[in-house]
Amino acid sequence: RPHMNPDKSAEQLYESSNLCAMALLEAYGHTGLAQITHTDPKLAGNEQQYLASIGFAADHLRGSLLLFCNRRTGLELQPEDVRDPGSPPEVLLDNLGEMSNQLLGRLKNFLLPRGVTLILVTPVTAWGSRISLPVPHDAKSFWTCFETPRIKLYARLDLSLDAHFTINDATQPVETALSEGDMLLF
Repeated sequence: RPHMNPDKSAEQLYESSNLCAMALLEAYGHTGLAQITHTDPKLAGNEQQYLASIGFAADHLRGSLLLFCNRRTGLELQPEDVRDPGSPPEVLLDNLGEMSNQLLGRLKNFLLPRGVTLILVTPVTAWGSRISLPVPHDAKSFWTCFETPRIKLYARLDLSLDAHFTINDATQPVETALSEGDMLLF
């Protein structure tokens, strides 16, 4: 496979993850999304903050995806039929962790026919105030804010890749799989 510029590959992964995030949020009914790229979170110092992080790897690539929001957005991200303003942090974190898993699953499905097979790990969640999110020293870090009048969800993609990492332009045939949101019953 030809070598690609790591900066170009990282930017291509970032753009692909943003497309997947937009599709996921729209599937959850959050329409009219504004996508503000390269934006660090702006949350009040003592405001309760929620974080989900999920790692991934592929040949010549490793990284993580972080989702970060305040309590109001955490509540709005819950499915409407179970949304409860009194939800404890653990319920909001469970949903945010699942959203990070679904988002990375969409990115995995997007990249598979382009010759990239991601291996995912289990999401990790945390909540508190004044959460600090330092950038890994050996990774490129990209922030995006997805915003509507009701939500402000920050996503960060951390990528560490080498010159041997390649995303193919032409899609390769892939065995037909279920689409996101499909379910099998046994």
